[in-house]
Amino acid sequence: MAARSKVPFVIIGVLLLMFIALITLLVLSRTIYPVQIETRYMQSYQGVDKSFNQISGDRAKFDALYAAQIATHLHSPEPIAVADTRGGSQNYEHGFTIGTNRFEVVLTDAGAHAVSDATVTGFVSSFHTSDYDQTITLTYEPAQKRYQTQAFEIAAAGRYKITVLVRTADGNSAFFEKAVFAK
Repeated sequence: MAARSKVPFVIIGVLLLMFIALITLLVLSRTIYPVQIETRYMQSYQGVDKSFNQISGDRAKFDALYAAQIATHLHSPEPIAVADTRGGSQNYEHGFTIGTNRFEVVLTDAGAHAVSDATVTGFVSSFHTSDYDQTITLTYEPAQKRYQTQAFEIAAAGRYKITVLVRTADGNSAFFEKAVFAK
């Protein structure tokens, strides 16, 4: 009779251990493989949390030595007022059209001389969905003294954000961003 009374406790113990193992596996999988990407810094939210102070310090050091500017191939010189969720509006440069687009980055040192030996990576993201996110490598064009993208496609109208990561040959790096509107 003593053996029969232990059976329900063994089953409950095994089920409890399976539940704990499942929860542990779920927590570990979300930590190792994050779902969301922080588009402002082109890395996972967890990575940004761990290295935010370094990212901020790198930007301050970069700004003391270099200047970078993102330029879109403008189709209209007039900014577009877009309503935001707080009831106000924000001006966006009309920088993209639906279809083929390009943008460029002008990178200069403190003496206003073009910097040609940097690695420049761009990330174009839509504010309302990640379906249109694109990572783009920019190449240096000596004739224009700037970094340019290859042609890329914008599939839908709306607000977009260009994020650029610049890494110079001397080890400095910084992120830059610009909001644009595609029409």
